Amino acid sequence: MALPSGDDAYGVKHQLGNSETLTKGEPLVPVSDALQLMLSFGIFIIGLITLVVELIKFSQKNNRQ
Repeated sequence: MALPSGDDAYGVKHQLGNSETLTKGEPLVPVSDALQLMLSFGIFIIGLITLVVELIKFSQKNNRQ
């Protein structure tokens, strides 16, 4: 699907240095996409911390034997 010149997938025109294109306070990303990204990143961080904790437990268990 071809997008019109200067538009992105959300229909927002992007031109660097032109303040008329993007209105101050106008979101570049829909709220639902931003929330989904934040939730996904949080789940990733929790998974990463869980992995590190399990690796430490596993390492300590192997050092006792």
